[in-house]
Amino acid sequence: MIKHLLLVTNLFFCVAASSTQLSNLDTQKLDTQQPQTILVAGSTSVVQMLELVQADFNNTEQSVMQLRGMGSDKGIQAIGENLVDIGASSRYMTKAEQERWPNLKQTVLAQDALVFFTNIENPIKNLSTEQLSDIYRGKYTLWSQVSGKNTAKSEQDNQIHLFSKGIQHGTFDVFLEFLNLDYMKSAQPDAIKFKSSGNRGLFSKQDVALYNEFNQALGIVQRIPNAIAFDSFGAVSQLKSSKLIDKIRILSINDVSPTQETVKTSHYNFVRPLVLIVNTQSAESVKKGKLISDFLKTKDIRELLTSHHYIMVD
Repeated sequence: MIKHLLLVTNLFFCVAASSTQLSNLDTQKLDTQQPQTILVAGSTSVVQMLELVQADFNNTEQSVMQLRGMGSDKGIQAIGENLVDIGASSRYMTKAEQERWPNLKQTVLAQDALVFFTNIENPIKNLSTEQLSDIYRGKYTLWSQVSGKNTAKSEQDNQIHLFSKGIQHGTFDVFLEFLNLDYMKSAQPDAIKFKSSGNRGLFSKQDVALYNEFNQALGIVQRIPNAIAFDSFGAVSQLKSSKLIDKIRILSINDVSPTQETVKTSHYNFVRPLVLIVNTQSAESVKKGKLISDFLKTKDIRELLTSHHYIMVD
């Protein structure tokens, strides 16, 4: 009888120990399971928009969204070659890109405005599309030629200093389209020259310096009273209360200021799409793209992005 009781007791403790070991193994398995990583690469404008909701997405979806701004051109190439999970672009794919990678699918997430900004010491508050084109193609080299009067503190401050987003960015492609411009690389590093689009006409003698990030452009215009640059309205609006833009004036174009309403109704003309691109030959790319798209359609996230001047698309 005593032997029987000892045997039952030993079996009980063995089973309990085995259960504990199995439970520990299950816990270890759960602990070692890593959340899926979603690499989004391309347009810096799209990346800046997604940065606003990156933490919420990672917490809500138990996934890790990694963002890499490299420009729309490189982002489209990266997803076309299946090197990233999702591509990002601030323009539609060109016909050449669609023919090269017919398996890519574009989804417009939002609309964003292209805004031009100058230093607040520059009295100019509004420019026409024609004036902007003339400025960048070198017809005007002095701000007094544009305004009709010279209010600059010095002749040096009256000189127009031109800055442009880098040529690999979708923002740059849209800029060319809006102002009907063509460009060539300058002999100077990180600089280009413009002319009117088409075969006729000469390239400007004036170099236009290039930047890649909108905060670089803001820093330049903050420091240089006679500078002009352009970038994403949504990105700039993220710094409303920042000292980075306390010396920046966002210009009206054709007497229309960029606002939530004017961008939505297209009264402000300089509007472009923010696009997510998946590779339909990759089930993972399609699945991850849908996960992000669905997340951006949720009410709280839409309201957050709308408050930063992004016009969300259904």
